[in-house]
Amino acid sequence: MALCTDTSQSPDSIGLEVYLWQTIYENNEKYNDIRIVYQAKDWMFIKSGRSLILLVDGERVALSGAGSIEARWVTEWGICEEALYPVSAGLIGKLSMARDISLKVYGHDREIEAWLPEHSTRYIRAYQAEVLDN
Repeated sequence: MALCTDTSQSPDSIGLEVYLWQTIYENNEKYNDIRIVYQAKDWMFIKSGRSLILLVDGERVALSGAGSIEARWVTEWGICEEALYPVSAGLIGKLSMARDISLKVYGHDREIEAWLPEHSTRYIRAYQAEVLDN
């Protein structure tokens, strides 16, 4: 479920998409992640470890992941990187009630900040109801 999207694909722009994502494995284990998709003309090389920082109603939440080492590719207009950050049901609940959510993604070559629009909490609550509560 997309939370924040900047899909401008001009050569000088940077696109950052933020998703809530659930993976279900063969043994029926379920994992929830925040999925970051970075699109631009230059590599960011999203770092592993604590490379996603959320600011949720003023409270700092650091999330760790593997970075984009396994998910980098070239497209016809530039490059794309993807990184997953595991999140708990409790954090998703906190995000669903938040009034203000911003984030910062750390790469080896740059940092990117983004803000989730107000309506994002509606999508988070829908994810919570449709995915977590089922």
